[in-house]
Formats: sequence, C-alpha cells, structure tokens
Amino acid sequence: LPGARSPMERIGPYRIDGELGRGGMGVVYRGFDEALGRPVAIKLMTHLPAPEDWERFRREARLTASVRHPHVVGVHGAGRTAEGQPYLVLELVEGGSLHDELKAHGALDPARAARVARDLADGLDAAHRRRVLHRDLKPHNVLLDADGRALLADFGLGRGVTAQGSVTQEGEILGTPAFMSPEQALAEHDRIGPATDVYGLGATLYAMLTGVPPHDGTTLIELLAAVVGATPAPVRERNPRVDPALEAICMRCLEHDPGRRFPSAAALRDALDDYRLGARGGAVGPSAERRADRDRAGVAGALGLVLGGLLGGVAVGLLRGPSAPPPTAPTSAGDAAQSLAPPPLAGDALTLRLRAAQRSGRGDHGGALEDLDALLARRPDLPELYAARAEERYAQSDYPGTLADLERAAPSLDPARLHFLRGQVHLQRDEHAAAEAEFSQALALRAHYPPALVQRGWAKEAAGDREGALADYAAALEQDPRYTDPRLRRAKLAFNRGEYSEARADAEAALEVAPELAVARELRARTLLELGEAGAALEATSALLREVLAARVEALLSQAQGLLFQESYQEAKVFCELALWAEPDSVDGYALRATTSRLLGEVAEQSGRPRDAAALYRAAVADHHAYLQRQPGLRAAERAGVEGEVRKLEERLAALGDR
Repeated sequence: LPGARSPMERIGPYRIDGELGRGGMGVVYRGFDEALGRPVAIKLMTHLPAPEDWERFRREARLTASVRHPHVVGVHGAGRTAEGQPYLVLELVEGGSLHDELKAHGALDPARAARVARDLADGLDAAHRRRVLHRDLKPHNVLLDADGRALLADFGLGRGVTAQGSVTQEGEILGTPAFMSPEQALAEHDRIGPATDVYGLGATLYAMLTGVPPHDGTTLIELLAAVVGATPAPVRERNPRVDPALEAICMRCLEHDPGRRFPSAAALRDALDDYRLGARGGAVGPSAERRADRDRAGVAGALGLVLGGLLGGVAVGLLRGPSAPPPTAPTSAGDAAQSLAPPPLAGDALTLRLRAAQRSGRGDHGGALEDLDALLARRPDLPELYAARAEERYAQSDYPGTLADLERAAPSLDPARLHFLRGQVHLQRDEHAAAEAEFSQALALRAHYPPALVQRGWAKEAAGDREGALADYAAALEQDPRYTDPRLRRAKLAFNRGEYSEARADAEAALEVAPELAVARELRARTLLELGEAGAALEATSALLREVLAARVEALLSQAQGLLFQESYQEAKVFCELALWAEPDSVDGYALRATTSRLLGEVAEQSGRPRDAAALYRAAVADHHAYLQRQPGLRAAERAGVEGEVRKLEERLAALGDR
C-alpha cells in the first residue's frame, strides 16, 4: 500500500515512511527497519495501557510471533514509545485487504473463495497449535498481497484482558458484530475457543461467496439479535453459482452450537482440500430405478410423503417476512462491517435482549416472550422492543397482540413496512380485504416492493380474484425477475387449474434461480407426474425425499429408539431403514437396526417361525459387520463387545440349522 506522509518521523528504532491506515485500535504506519534493511508495518496503539495490560500485550506479542506460516502476517517485534504507547512491528504486505476487494468487486469466484478460505484455515490451524486465538476474523483482517496470497492479520493483541470480543459490556463494542460468533455476542467466555475462529472464517467465506455478511441489521441490537437467533440465508439463495458441497462447508462453520461446527481449523482445511480435489462428501447416491410399469397412484403417494404441506402456502415469520429475492446489487460485505452506534441497551439488559433472540431462533417463542416482557417492564420507551415482541406474538398466533405491538413499534419502522406487517397479520386472520388494503398502502408509499406485491396477490387469490393475483405476481417478477415466491404462487395456481405445462415452466424457472428450493422441486415432480412422466417424477421425488430425510437422520433414529422401548420392533425397523436409506454410512443406524433385527428374530423364534428368525439373525450379523467396517478406530473393548454379539447370533443360527 502506498502510504501518505506522516508527521511522525520515528517509532522506536524504526523510520516512519508514511501512514497506511487507521482503525479503532490504532494507526498503521509504513516503516523501515534500518538495522536489517527491510520495510515493515508498525501498528501503534492509540490507548495507554494499564501496567497489567502492557505485560499481557508483551506476552501475547511473543506468543503470536511464534506463529510462522505463509498465510499469517508475521510479528517481528513489539515495544513502547517514550509516551508509553505500545506498538507492534509486522511483516509489510504490499496489497490491500479482502474487505477492499469485496467492496470494489463484490463476491469472489467460488473457486478462488474456496482457495483463499483453505489457505486461511491452514494459517489458523498453525495459530491454534500455538494456542493463539484470533477472535476477530473478518474481511478487514485478511490481507491480499500483490500475488493474491491471503494472510491473516490482527490477532486481537491489545484488546484488554476482560473483553474477549464481547459486545455486552456497558458502553463497549468490540469486534465486528456482522462476523461475530453467537458465543461472543452473548459474552459466553467459557465457550470462546478455536470453534469461535472457525465461525469467523465461515462468516468470511460466506462474504466471499455472496458479497454480503451472513447477518445484517439496521441497528446494532437488530444485528446482534440476528447473530444469536437467526440462521443465515443459504449461500446458494444469494449466489446459485456456488457448488452445494461448498455451501455445506460454509454453513457448517456457521452453526450456532460450537460443537456442530468443524471441530478444528485443520478439519475445515481438510474439508476444503477434499472439495477442491473433487471429493464431494455425502453424495446422495444412485437415483431410484426407473420402472415403466410404476403405478401412478404409488408415485403420487411417495410425492405426498415428501413435503405434502408445502404447496398449501408459504409459512413466514412476521418481521422476517416472505422469502426475499436474492439481492441484485448486494451491499458490500465491507460496507456492512462499518461500526454502528452504541445500542440503547447495555449490560444485563442487552444480554437479556440477546437471550430472547436466541430463544426465538430455537423456536422457544414463549421463553423469548418472557424475556421481552421483562425488558419492556424496564424500558417501555423503546419501540424496537415492541417490534421484537410482535414477532413472538405472531409466532404464537396472538394476532390482536401482534397488531397492538406493531402500533407501539411504529416509530422504529419504515411506514411502508408497517403497512406490510399489518397486512401479514390480516392475511393470517383470513381478513383478505383488510390485508389487500394494507399491502396497497405499502405499495403507495414504496412503489418498488416485490414482497408486498406477492402478498397482495396472495390476498386476492384467497378472496377468489385469480386475475388480480396473477397481475400482482407478474408485477413482482417485472420488478425482480429472480424472486422465486411469485413464480411459485403462480405455479400453484396453474397446477390447481390443471395447467400443468405452465406450472412446470414456473417451477423450473424458480429452480434456475434456487436449484435446491424444495417446494419448487416437489411442484416440478408433481407436474411431471400429471404430464405422464411418472419415471422422471419418481426419480425427482426420490432424490428430494433422500435429502429431506438426510437432514433428519438423528430424529429418525431417536424415534426408532423410542419404538424399541415400546416393543414396537417392526415400526422401529422402518425408521432405521429410512435413516440408512438417507445416510448409508450412519453407524448408529446400523447398530440400531442390528438390535431391532435381533429382537424381531427372537419374536419369530418364539412364535415357531425358525426360517424368519434365521433371516433376521443373518441381517443383524450383517449390520454388526457394517458397523465395525465403518469404524476402524473403534476402541478395543467396544469392538470386542460387538464381536461377542456376532458370536451369539451365529450360535443361534447354528442351533436353528440343526432343527
């Protein structure tokens, strides 16, 4: 970076050649180490630390300097000026930051984003192995040299002993909330560790792939509430060019629970290596076999099993609204990282607000409502709290309470949005005329408002005005051709009227924008069936069903376990079969199915059906072997226990063979 001239001539033994940049923690200068004859970067802290903080700063500087890696900015030294200001001497990186790149050009090419994330994960792993946490990973703190090499910078030295990247201390905002992990936002210091940095790197990868951070908000409280309570929009909703495997890696980093993220930066690096080498883990498996003589009713039954309720309407949250169209000109991830004004809540009150958001994100709307009631008893003057409580009341179908809170929240809401939200409530109450009027008011205040057009179209559709609904859906698509909701509403209308070719066209157009959109995939499968393409319909449904069940394997096996306790062995086996069909390498699935087969075999043997019993025992043996094959590192004691079960089953089989 070419530095502007600075009035400061020296810092310690280093010559100052110009200023490179300024931030909340200090000023970065271009310097020159005359003793070694090399250019350096010097970060001068603007605060004067307490004696204990200076000692901590020196310790952490030495620790960070021990991290030697091509993707970590090197620390050459540390010191204090005559005035007592601490400074760091760093490797000079001739280039810009990832923040600058995203602000100037938007999202990166997915292949480049994966490469940069892989290199950063490798550098992060080197730091973690030296017991160094970053705690503030974001595009600002990733530097790109002239060759495009990415380097991690600013490992949080000089933050203060108690802060640890938390935002809940009175009057203090540390870190960048848009890229902050939930445990940092909630000040859960005992949970801050390597998984926190994995989250930060995942958030940075999200920004590289989409051009925007995973969370956004118009106020700091709104942003923090999103961090702790909301799930980021899937990467491919914002950028359909991203491979599903890369999206899955990114979204795993952003799990709320640190235990559900990659267990280490090394594991994340390895996953990105596998992706880049083409080893797409978790493949769906072969498609269902096409059978020309498939009974159409049987196919329709399978379709109904997948997501039968999806076509009944689009379930939405109140303030989150219907699914928004992918942004056509996304705000730069760098812009979103700018500092926001301190929130009107601090300390315990802010912690309570964030806990409410966290509870809401987990579906505990009653708990969130309790927290918001407690907050409003303290601060009845904050309209944004009424807006948050309106969301919880809406989730619990308390529509009169929702409308009352929206009125109190009006000062914090854009007038057009207020009308839109009222319309949402009236629509849920089947008050179609009132809903249409509110959406029309919203459109009068904001002409370009595709979600309001879609919701008004829905109100018209419910009232029997099909032509009016179609006109609104067409207008929404004219305003934003990539918006999937109007296509899906229009496709449903066409499907219900028997216009299957038109319905298929709209479903496939929606899938061009969002290829993984389940409701569009199911609708397309239904239209294929009605158009006489039963084989293609079954293939599409099988793939969708497998994906739906793969996300619910744990729940399926829990259900099987419960049925075993109730001695409903046959039903338990069905759930095991579904789990293993969706996830063929589920070791828990094999273990539970082996137990289920053994118990069913015992029932058959006691009922005088030796051939059935033998078949079930053989199935149990096969599942035990499958369990062992998938766990080569199993502890010896556990392996011996499974092998003992196999021997007992083989003894039973031998006994049955003697009969």
